Amino acid sequence: MGRYTIQELSALFREKKISPLEHTKEAFRRIEAENSRLHAFIYLNEESAIEQARQAEKNFMEGIVKSPLQGITVGIKDLIWTKDAPVTMECEYYYEHPLCPQCDSTVAGLLKEQGAVILGKTNTHALGMGSTGDVSWSGCARNPHDISKVTGGSSSGSAAAVAAGLCDLAFGHDSGGSVRIPSAHCGLTGIKPTFGRVSKFGLSGLGLSCDCIGPLAGSVEDCAVALSGINGYDPKDEYSLKLQKEDYTAYLDEGISGMTVAVPMAWIMEEPLQEEVRTAVLRVIEVLKSLGVKIVDVSANGLMPTREGLAVYRAAHQTILSSDGFFLHQEALKQPEKLPKQALDRLLAGNISALERNQAYSLRNHLRQIFNGVFEIADVFLTPTLTGTACGIGDQEIAADGKMISVYAAYSEFTWQASFAGLPAMSLPCGKDSQGLPIGVMFTADSLEEKEIFRIGYALEKALPIHM
Repeated sequence: MGRYTIQELSALFREKKISPLEHTKEAFRRIEAENSRLHAFIYLNEESAIEQARQAEKNFMEGIVKSPLQGITVGIKDLIWTKDAPVTMECEYYYEHPLCPQCDSTVAGLLKEQGAVILGKTNTHALGMGSTGDVSWSGCARNPHDISKVTGGSSSGSAAAVAAGLCDLAFGHDSGGSVRIPSAHCGLTGIKPTFGRVSKFGLSGLGLSCDCIGPLAGSVEDCAVALSGINGYDPKDEYSLKLQKEDYTAYLDEGISGMTVAVPMAWIMEEPLQEEVRTAVLRVIEVLKSLGVKIVDVSANGLMPTREGLAVYRAAHQTILSSDGFFLHQEALKQPEKLPKQALDRLLAGNISALERNQAYSLRNHLRQIFNGVFEIADVFLTPTLTGTACGIGDQEIAADGKMISVYAAYSEFTWQASFAGLPAMSLPCGKDSQGLPIGVMFTADSLEEKEIFRIGYALEKALPIHM
């Protein structure tokens, strides 16, 4: 991306070659210059951010380094609480009835404890319910690669902010692809961790049983640093797993020769996909082979059904998300005219019986069994991140293999499975199309096996520029 990684910045801060305070002031200057065009940030905490940067600089001057995130500038999606900013969820109802948290989310609190500088809140697709990122009450975020294109959603502003260099790192939340989709569209790396790996306390999310907070960053290493800083057990989150904090940077240099990667080749070769995406992903497979990775076609051996064959599971995922959303937004549903129609329709679809909800959970367990079979023979599962590259703002369909597909379905075509099954998954850039729009490839791993994703992602990231 032509700028410093988090580890490089941290070293420059420690060596006193760059001032964290000046670095933060420069971030606000860039935001002032670019945000009216990109609409990445919707709320700025300049006073508190300057104070955080001043404290980070003081610590560096005294030889105190709390973490690699000390002095790093951060954007936080406007569904994740910070006690000094309202939560609007980019929806008319919540602009009129904002949530004003009296405490930080666990993630924001951890970032502050480690010396990160939170610049403000980033834009989101309304209510966090959309894969395009172009439905926002105050105006949608725009893709820095082409401002006529969507960023992807729902963590739209977080992706735009990092891709445009307005902050070093940003956080979003993902219940069906909302970190990975905008990462792919904006040329970033983004990871959704195992469900329960990162605390959801202080997240005004969509799906209680699917939501995950994750980072969007300029590299695999930056994502590893970020996720290392926010993972771990939190008693304030009833879904939090009782796990020790893990440092994912420790796995980056382990190498990947001898790893096995499962690929559903039928998904790539026989089902709708934009040709330039297909070509980029096939190139990734060849690069991995050159690095000593074994590729196994799990559609040929029957372990993974066709994408169409997974439709019943996808419908069950949507049922659970809508049901959770219907529960969470009861007050807002009393004023339906204040909700975007797309979100309203999805929320109302969640008014279901206990039988329907239990049937959906049963299908989730079955999907996990399918992935269990895949991970018995492979370390990670590889797919494109998206069916196609970024469409125009407001577009309803994209073309793939001569077929017109709803953008809302197309952009979550590959991402929903990891969210529904609670598995970790990362998108990273693997090329660009003829318009210069980024293409992403995605790796999914077994539950709690983020380290495998970081291993292969880091190796691929280093190898790909030689082949692109």
